[in-house]
Amino acid sequence: MLGGLVLKKLIILLIIVITMTISGCTKLDKLNKNQTEELFAAVEKGDIEQVKILTEENIDLESKNDSGETVFIMSLKYGLHDIANLLLKSGAKYNYEVTEHNPIPALSLTISTIHEIKDTVDSASLDLIDQLLENNVEVNQQDMTGSTALHYASRKGSTHVVNKLLDAGADHTITNSLAETPLLLASARGHSEVVKALIEKGSNANEIDKNGWSALMLAISNNHIEAAMSLIEKEANVNYQTQNEGYTALMIASEYGYQDSVRILIENGAEKSLKDNLGEQAIDKAIKWNHDEIVSYLNE
Repeated sequence: MLGGLVLKKLIILLIIVITMTISGCTKLDKLNKNQTEELFAAVEKGDIEQVKILTEENIDLESKNDSGETVFIMSLKYGLHDIANLLLKSGAKYNYEVTEHNPIPALSLTISTIHEIKDTVDSASLDLIDQLLENNVEVNQQDMTGSTALHYASRKGSTHVVNKLLDAGADHTITNSLAETPLLLASARGHSEVVKALIEKGSNANEIDKNGWSALMLAISNNHIEAAMSLIEKEANVNYQTQNEGYTALMIASEYGYQDSVRILIENGAEKSLKDNLGEQAIDKAIKWNHDEIVSYLNE
């Protein structure tokens, strides 16, 4: 009888303890959820002081919002590199799987949103890139289109960042889904210093894109003379002809009416007599598009 009473009291005590524990966990979960929401709100506002306070509360930094983003990824998308730096130092995960929700790796996302003033990358962006590289971020991780961080930096023309990536082991031979290499991207956008840096690290000055155009043709097609000269100085073939059309860089410059590009090509050995698959020379392109000054120059 006595033993049954004791057992009954123990069961009641156990129920009370379990109830209190569940209640306490519920309150804690609610508190953590509120703090996590506050952290997302602070990041969205760019309030670094509030972020600093909240990260000291041992919040789970891997919690995700409705878009599947962590606060670290959100800070990168907003270009808040000072906040991203703080979150990284607080233990935020930086090597994450590329998905439809987060299609760009952390390093590439950082580079895509770097802040530049007069071609100088701001210190917060460089600090974050340095932190990621020092923490052995996957430097050659590709986004959903196959582009790497080096593609992003080359497209943007950030020479300093390109050199950092190359020194960290970035592979300049990787092509994205459009068969673009970092050199092709830099050439097409006229980033002459990036072109030089990539070639010095082993990129081929005569790289060809999926349409059969050379890096030099891409530079010339956009009248990027400095980039074209950087390629020519590194032994780019000025007389290369595309297989499908038989085009040369000189034909492109003549057709587009880029007189300065025509001049530097001629001065560096471009052959005026070459014909495309239709039997047309560079001068024929200039005549067809009424570029009289180029016609006169090519007739000299």
